[in-house]
Amino acid sequence: MRLSTVHCQQWDEIQIRSLAKRLGYDLRKTITFGAHTDNPALQLRAIVSYLGVAAVIVPSLAHFDGGEIPVPLRDATVIAVSDA
Repeated sequence: MRLSTVHCQQWDEIQIRSLAKRLGYDLRKTITFGAHTDNPALQLRAIVSYLGVAAVIVPSLAHFDGGEIPVPLRDATVIAVSDA
């Protein structure tokens, strides 16, 4: 998963909140993982299950390794803010 710089992270969060609102989602929280996070896709899947969320909104699929939705998240609804 790609890590954002602080400035980019703030912009990404603004974009995510805006899209969530436009799509009618009640954004529960934004989650960021650091460079030392072990298996972030699996941890995100656990959070999705725990919170019972309807969707995961990401800045772009480029945030995932290889630009593809990781296997642990493939049964979740993943929405990308942009195609980049």
